[in-house]
Amino acid sequence: MYVETDFLLALIKDDDWFSDAAETAYHEHRESLWTSQFTLIELLFVAYL
Repeated sequence: MYVETDFLLALIKDDDWFSDAAETAYHEHRESLWTSQFTLIELLFVAYL
């Protein structure tokens, strides 16, 4: 399953409105999750801006 920036941010941020659903999806599909370098670049922008 492809994951986007919003999904990863929801896993990182405890107060994210999507956090519970993201954690559930992560635990159910953690063996098949993948993302792209563009998502990782977006995470870097969020972290440093």
